Amino acid sequence: MPDSTEHENKFDMENEDDRENEFNYENEPPFIGCKMITIFTYRKRAVFLTDEVNEILCRSLTHHIENGHIIINGYVVMPNHIHLLMRPVEWTISRFVSNFKTYTGQKIKIARDFSRKVWRRRFYDEDITDYDSFIEHLEKLHNNPVKKGLVEFAEDYPWSSYSDYIGKPGRVPVSIDSVDPPSYTVY
Repeated sequence: MPDSTEHENKFDMENEDDRENEFNYENEPPFIGCKMITIFTYRKRAVFLTDEVNEILCRSLTHHIENGHIIINGYVVMPNHIHLLMRPVEWTISRFVSNFKTYTGQKIKIARDFSRKVWRRRFYDEDITDYDSFIEHLEKLHNNPVKKGLVEFAEDYPWSSYSDYIGKPGRVPVSIDSVDPPSYTVY
């Protein structure tokens, strides 16, 4: 990812009042302000292997969407990382990631009954520059479980937004209104 930026997991220290109207992408094309976010588990351990743990992630994403913090156009939960094609609305990306990792980390530790870290300290983001870039990242995201041998076909993987794009209900309310149905190659 040549345009990626690595971030420390900290809250932004800017004044939240100054940022109140900075992010307003709700009526824009899906790629305006969109970023591809990748968050790895600590030491890239396979943590997201059970429905119980993956539901924790999906419930947290749903909470942030329903409370207007972010918009998600696509996601996939892999065994040792999560990809999000998303836009900030009321929160910055750093604030969302920090809150998401703190909350899910605590819940996953309880569910899995372990005391080790869940998440790596940093996350990666890549700017989506145009519609073609948006579709390219969405395709990579949806094909990731197939590429890694978790399923034979993208529609068989329950922990991604692919089902939303083919008209089936998904686990997280993704925004697909401005996106054409998949015309790309899905394995």
